[in-house]
Amino acid sequence: SRSPSHASAVGKALLTFSPAEVREAVLSKKLQRFTANTITKREKLEAEFAKIAKRGYSRDREELEYGLYCLAVPILNKEREAIASISVSGPKKRVQGAEAEIVARLQAAVQLIQREIE
Repeated sequence: SRSPSHASAVGKALLTFSPAEVREAVLSKKLQRFTANTITKREKLEAEFAKIAKRGYSRDREELEYGLYCLAVPILNKEREAIASISVSGPKKRVQGAEAEIVARLQAAVQLIQREIE
């Protein structure tokens, strides 16, 4: 099944590095709530995109399902637009406690992939 882009780490990573019209197509719709952590306000989601762009990866902290955490790193083309994303999902306790290590490994994998596709 497909996860809603505003409530998943992969979706937010892709949207952050997508053209403005793609982001607007999502932001212009009602953002469905799945948990108390789901971002449903346009302004908050735009602020989240700014944080993701700065840090280079996105998080889903129980935004789609309680107990589930996800970290995602986008794969960018030469124009710095997202063409894909890789992620790790798992139980909150395991992912949250290893975020730095998981992100470092995801970023290393993305670098290898980007070298291959350039």
